[in-house]
Amino acid sequence: MMDQGISALIDRARTASRDVETRRQEMLQAAFRRQESILSLKAAGMSVRTIAGLLGVSAGVVQAQITTATGRRPKTTRREERVPYELHVSVLMKLETDPDEVRDIGLKNLTKMESTPRASIAKTWIKEWKRLLNGPPDQLRDVMLGDTELARELRQFSPFAGAISQEERMDAIRKAAA
Repeated sequence: MMDQGISALIDRARTASRDVETRRQEMLQAAFRRQESILSLKAAGMSVRTIAGLLGVSAGVVQAQITTATGRRPKTTRREERVPYELHVSVLMKLETDPDEVRDIGLKNLTKMESTPRASIAKTWIKEWKRLLNGPPDQLRDVMLGDTELARELRQFSPFAGAISQEERMDAIRKAAA
């Protein structure tokens, strides 16, 4: 049996480990948002040097952020796949800051979709979106940004209408065109 001092140290170490993991996830989300914001500025027509000057960082840092953001995108030349991908990047960013609202919008839209006669494949996609919206956030993120056949199909049949603003929507379309 451990003495109380050792037990207290173990508890402190466990608590610190959870805190570190929480902060790590927050940092990863912040880095993702930064990369996407910089890519949006570039897609809006700003030069790397201008972005760097506005952010107070080197052009190399800005270029590295753009490279990271573009590197995670599916390798497709089809606009009809790029636009839904970029729209889902925007939805994901909103999901990370307001998960309850975005999930509620998705679930309400799925309920409306269910009430409309659909092909059997659409019913399958509705069921899958419901599973994802009610499941772990990492699974939802993986599908929203995934480069699989299922992810591409689900992005074409998205339940997130109304989850992002018109400005965010236009930004996503500009990124898809860039």
